[in-house]
Amino acid sequence: MEYNVKMPCDENWDEMSLMENGRYCKTCKDKVHDLSETSIEEQEAIYNQGACVMIEIAQLAALNRTKKIKQFAIASFLIFGSSLYSSAEVFTPQPQLIQEISDSITISGIVVHKKGKKEPYEHLHLTCTVNNKEYSAYTDENGEYNFTIPSNSGKGIIKAASWRGKNYGKWSFNAENSDLKLKQRSCNYVPRFVGKF
Repeated sequence: MEYNVKMPCDENWDEMSLMENGRYCKTCKDKVHDLSETSIEEQEAIYNQGACVMIEIAQLAALNRTKKIKQFAIASFLIFGSSLYSSAEVFTPQPQLIQEISDSITISGIVVHKKGKKEPYEHLHLTCTVNNKEYSAYTDENGEYNFTIPSNSGKGIIKAASWRGKNYGKWSFNAENSDLKLKQRSCNYVPRFVGKF
């Protein structure tokens, strides 16, 4: 099961009156939690309450990504955990893997909000397309991202958070045979959901 806004509403977030950690909805006569500055753990706790929330699409994606990682870790431990201790075989790195890593480069950069104080854009989903292959990454709490792509990939495009066919940022690069640090980019504000978890 994925986290989702089960009952999106049409109430205008900007017209709601401020209150601690959120806003007050006059229609529902209830608090709408502002999740824009909360941790993943706080978001999970509020989700379990079935509360009304305002959450950005990028945050919802990060919340679902974290849940999948936790589920995978638990399943991996249950399936493989005991066999790790019973196996006498020692892992030896394969030369082919080392060769693959040496034939790659890193494209990195920082994304900030386009309006306001140019703060880092956290949990923003980015895609990088080179040679008809797509790579995916998310910005961290500092707005930083990186992609590992094959060296000498040539021209590529990075797109920020596509939602309902609209891209919120797009920039190009030319990848040769060394790591590439792109200049800071700004991104339009990505839509948010208001509704009941």
